[in-house]
Amino acid sequence: MQAFSYRLTDVSRHGIRDRANRWLVVHSPTRQEIADLFAVVDGAKSTAPCVRQASSPEPWAVLDREQLATATEIAIFTAEPRSFPRFDAGPFFTTADLLSLPAPSVRRDQSAAPGESVVSRITLVDVLRGFALFGVVVSNVAVVWGTGAGLIPESALDVRLGYLQAYLITGKFLALFSLLFGVSFGLYLRRTQGQQQSIIPRDLRRLGILLLIGALNRVLFGTDILMTYAVLGVVLLLFRNASDRTLIFGAALAIGLPELWRALAAFIGYQPAPAPVSRAERLRLATDGPWLELVRIRAIMLGRWWNELLRSASYLSLFLLGLWAARRQLLDRPDLHGLLLRRLWWGGLVLTILGFAAQAALRPGLAGGDDALTNVVAILWPATTFVQGIAYGAGIALLWLAGGRVRAVLALLGPAGRMALTNYLSVSIMITVVVLTTHTYGRVSVTMASVVGLLFWLMQVAWSTWWLRRRNFGPFEWLWRRLAYGPGWPVLARAT
Repeated sequence: MQAFSYRLTDVSRHGIRDRANRWLVVHSPTRQEIADLFAVVDGAKSTAPCVRQASSPEPWAVLDREQLATATEIAIFTAEPRSFPRFDAGPFFTTADLLSLPAPSVRRDQSAAPGESVVSRITLVDVLRGFALFGVVVSNVAVVWGTGAGLIPESALDVRLGYLQAYLITGKFLALFSLLFGVSFGLYLRRTQGQQQSIIPRDLRRLGILLLIGALNRVLFGTDILMTYAVLGVVLLLFRNASDRTLIFGAALAIGLPELWRALAAFIGYQPAPAPVSRAERLRLATDGPWLELVRIRAIMLGRWWNELLRSASYLSLFLLGLWAARRQLLDRPDLHGLLLRRLWWGGLVLTILGFAAQAALRPGLAGGDDALTNVVAILWPATTFVQGIAYGAGIALLWLAGGRVRAVLALLGPAGRMALTNYLSVSIMITVVVLTTHTYGRVSVTMASVVGLLFWLMQVAWSTWWLRRRNFGPFEWLWRRLAYGPGWPVLARAT
């Protein structure tokens, strides 16, 4: 639940203080109470929902109907006597009584660490994360299953589907996922604002644990993004007090970091050491086993991971943009940023099309070995991918603003977004189990992998909803916090 702050002038402008009306106050409304409030609002034109900032004694203001489900505390304003639903929160108040009420208590955001201030979860962020999981899951199923390893011939359908995935999915949803990592970091900074104790040691511990989880994921299952997130997260800490202009400028520069590293490596004559085991041998082990031998080789090759990190450094650009978006409250109050969201959506689509067209036009020239042209194309790909991912996010935010049934359908993705870490890791675990039991690595078509990925994502949406009705956290979300915060973090309790 999210709190909103309004000024006295807002209340006066809506005429609330000028009438002798009655109110019904609901603290931290439940889903059923929110549904009842919708019924009340729909049933009387003279009824308006109002909201109050939880941490301030400032008075109330009229709340848009689309924001009703995200309010920390809701009051019903009416100019006529009527029958209200029965709420546990209780009595009616006159306007004078209401304006004099003390600040209400807020339901704690269960993801907040001990000592952090209470900030309500932002449902739209969870929804976007659940949406981003779709593309991440479909892509990871193909990677873990070895799709495209060349062990089976491709059908015409596989080829067409491969093109669709390349242009619509591959990297785009991971870009949105990365943007939301920066948003979450910005929300975390908001929770810790005003603390006398430095957040650096605790944050480094959190990121260190994430690095270890990612390393295990890479060694056991052969794919991972969490290690990159952990290291770039440390860099993001350096920008926690940077100005908005610095964040935007840094994001623009960060897109070229991989090419900067390649240029530097060429200048100093750096050549990475050859892999201890050839790719053909690793493919044989993945196909025929033994799996433990493959795990041993991956552990040995873990020391070479930093080369991949440097090639993925451009994700810092999305982290910085996410931090900027959190500061601007772009996802807290999307209703106030409709124009910006529309520009991001339509502008993102146009830039994506131009980016693809530019890559298609320049790619034939790569055969000539022009280093400058190679660098341009190498920067164009992540830039186009990132813009496309941002456009996806803006499009979902605009749909969220539509309210009604559209928002209700999108809200179904929220639980999967709250359990993003668990759902991300579960793909590798489950598909690896399937590969080991069926010996099908590299023998699954693009079409089959795509269908399985879609079904797996739908299953994650369903089971995340089921799980969070019973527990406060996903299993790996709880484990990460437990290891980061120590014994002070509660056990995996039932949801309250």
